[in-house]
Parts: sequence; C-alpha cells; structure tokens
Amino acid sequence: MEKRKIIYIGIVLICILAVIAAIVEQIILRTGESENHYKKPETSITEKSQEELKKEFNEIFNNVVNYNGFDASNITKLDNTKELVYCAYSLQESKEEKYEVNINLPVININNDVVYNFNLNTQKLFADKATEILNKSEGTTTIYSVEYTGYINENILSVIIKSTLKDGNNAQRIIVQTYNYNLNTQQEFTIYDALEQRGVTQDEVTSKIQNQITGAINEAKLLQNSGYQIYERNINDEMYKIENASEFFLGEDGTLYIIYAYGNGSYTSEMDIIEI
Repeated sequence: MEKRKIIYIGIVLICILAVIAAIVEQIILRTGESENHYKKPETSITEKSQEELKKEFNEIFNNVVNYNGFDASNITKLDNTKELVYCAYSLQESKEEKYEVNINLPVININNDVVYNFNLNTQKLFADKATEILNKSEGTTTIYSVEYTGYINENILSVIIKSTLKDGNNAQRIIVQTYNYNLNTQQEFTIYDALEQRGVTQDEVTSKIQNQITGAINEAKLLQNSGYQIYERNINDEMYKIENASEFFLGEDGTLYIIYAYGNGSYTSEMDIIEI
C-alpha cells in the first residue's frame, strides 16, 4: 500500500509539473506574440525620382485650397463674402495669331500687410503679364496659363502658383511662386520655420539638396553627351543655400517641398524638387 501511494503521488506530481510547464509555455508564446505585435515593423523607404516628384507636382493644381478642416471664421478678411483664397480672375480664350490663354489668378483674402505684399507680387508677376498678352498686336501666338492650389496644415497656409509661358520663338518656361503664412501669428512662415516644424536640421536638408542637385547634374551630362540640349546647373550656386530657398510649401500631409524652378529666371521648363 505504501508503495502504491508513492507511485500515485509521483504520477500526480508529474501531471502538475506538466500542467505548469504548459502554462509557462503559453505565457512565453503570448509574450513573444505581444512583443512581435508591438514591435515597430521594419520599413523600406524609397526616395522618389525627380520624374515622380515633378509629375505629382504638376497634378496638384486645381485652383482651390484644401483647408484640411481648418476653421477660417476668425480670420479677418478683405471680403467676407469670399473664401480665404479665391480666384479673382479667370479667362480661357484664344485668338488666332495672338494668344491662347488659360488664366486663373488667386487672391489671398486676408486683411494684413504681409498678405497685401503677397497679392501685390501676384499682380506684378502674373496679372501684368496676362494684360500684356491680351493687349498684344498680331504676330506669333503666345501660349500662357496660370493655375494655383493651396493647403492649410494646422495654422500654416501655403499657396502655390504656376504659370507656363511659350512666347514666340523663345523656349517654354515654367514660373513658380509660393506664399506661406502663419494664420495664428499673422506673419510670413519662413523656410526656417518649415524646417523646425518638420523636425529636421539645416545640415540634413543642405546635404539632401546637394545630393539631389549633384544627381541632376550628372543626369544632365549624360543627356548632353547624347546630343540633347540641357539646362546647366551649378552646384555652387547661391540659390542652393537654405537661406535662399524662396519657393517652398507644405503639402496636403504637411510634407515640405522646396522648388527650384529655373524658369523663374530663364527660358526653361526645368525644375528640381526636394521632398522633406
């Protein structure tokens, strides 16, 4: 009898140990699953090519501003009957041997000296050119378009205007103008503000600009060697310094884009886009 009791006790202990082992194993497995569940997945981020960035950029122009849910009711407007940014002049017209135009000129509808200067610049760059074209005498046909878009990210308004001009025998040029405005502070939103908001340093962005432009220069040289005419970039040009980044904007998701539109100063459609 004593021997049987010992055997029974041994069996019971083995069963208990087996149950404990199973429980421990389940705990370990679940802990591992939990750790795997909350572990940040490894992601592979591929840089977009310049062709992809240019294609996306050219597709954003719809002559409206995306508010992203921003409440503009407390903004002091110039005209309370209008949107925060509205199309003040729109014309699509063609006249033989004179012009073909598709013009959409925006006005930022905010009563503020900073914005006044923005609108004045739009007048000088785009509206005056439109007037000149519409009043031209017969001759070679001028093709001119102006379109815009914009985004509000939290309290930052970005407005982007793009014009395409083909005038006589001159090469086609693309001109880009951007305005960035802090709706809370009522001040211009600078490139330094943009870098701070994106959480990147000047050195990081400078390095990316240098890499992107160097790549564009190398690609252009290959095209030139194949007999194509190219726009010649100079990596040492002052325009590539952060303090001289004049055309930039925050996109729909807050991504920062720095635009080097070489048509702003030359007869070319070439541009480089830096995505931050």
